[in-house]
Amino acid sequence: MTSPTDRRFLHRFQVELPGWCLKDVSFLSWVIGFGGHVKVVKPDGLIDTVYEVGLDIVEIYEGKAEGKE
Repeated sequence: MTSPTDRRFLHRFQVELPGWCLKDVSFLSWVIGFGGHVKVVKPDGLIDTVYEVGLDIVEIYEGKAEGKE
């Protein structure tokens, strides 16, 4: 592993997992559970999943500051 270039994410965790993990609800919940404290760098499929879940959450709460429900 190289030194982190993003000072927001100083700690790294690298693991090799079987491909089926990308569809496993428990694994995805674990990764997404870190919220804004995690940055997935690969594989692209996991990056896309985390990104789309984040967009879905933003969409739900969009406008909350304006009092929308």
